Amino acid sequence: MTLTPDRIGDKGQRYVLYVKGWPAEGGNRIAYGNNKFALADTGHRLLTTHPRVTEAWIVDRREQELIEIEK
Repeated sequence: MTLTPDRIGDKGQRYVLYVKGWPAEGGNRIAYGNNKFALADTGHRLLTTHPRVTEAWIVDRREQELIEIEK
């Protein structure tokens, strides 16, 4: 499946979900969104079910705040 250019990227969403260890080593952007609770649920699910994910966090791009997600 190929996405059209208007469906690629963050389109100005406030929060970014990062995980470490999947799909590559280091911090990887996984998702963008305006609902930090939905992103936190996704990050927590990845932490608890995916064996290669060692850390997950959300960055609030408006407030420049880092929100850590724990297992």
